[in-house]
Amino acid sequence: MEFENVRRALEYLLDVAQSTEMVTKTYDGTGLIGERHTDVKDMQDIMFEVAVSIADLLGLEEIYLGEE
Repeated sequence: MEFENVRRALEYLLDVAQSTEMVTKTYDGTGLIGERHTDVKDMQDIMFEVAVSIADLLGLEEIYLGEE
C-alpha cells in the first residue's frame, strides 16, 4: 500500500482504527473471488502496512528494519 504523503497515510490509518466492521476482498486475474469480514489479525496487518508506509515517507525505514 502506497500513499502520496504522510497526511493521506495517517487519515487512512485513523479510518482503519475507528472501523467497527471491514470486509477483506480477494482478487485473482479474473476479478473478485471472495469476501470475508476482517478479524483482529487482518486489522493488525493493515495497520502495520500503513505504519511502514509512513516510516518510508519519513525516511525512517530503520524503525521496521530493526537497524540502529
